[in-house]
Amino acid sequence: MNKDYNTDLIDKDEDVKSESDKPESFSLDVLDKEERDNPPSSKPIHKSMIIAEVVDIHPDVIPLLIDSGMHCIGCGASMFETLEEGFIGHGMDEREIDKIIDDINKYIKQASKDKDNDN
Repeated sequence: MNKDYNTDLIDKDEDVKSESDKPESFSLDVLDKEERDNPPSSKPIHKSMIIAEVVDIHPDVIPLLIDSGMHCIGCGASMFETLEEGFIGHGMDEREIDKIIDDINKYIKQASKDKDNDN
């Protein structure tokens, strides 16, 4: 009595839908005012942001984070840990954290200006 329950759940007579039968995807403009005024390339970061969020918005700052001691960019904790928590976990105090965040925001601002000048 060794049944394969996964295949027992499949209705053999059900028609397989083709790609054209799938509904079209759509997106909604759900950005808040700050996000519209500061597109991701120029949006400043803050220490209460989740590490993965920062990396998603600003992948170009990964080397800056690593150089500053944040070596857990890709670890599981980056999905729920804030920048501040990550830096504290790596032995940094508030003064050091604030300096790093300030330096990264200066980099983001300059990179945004450089990008605007290229266009």
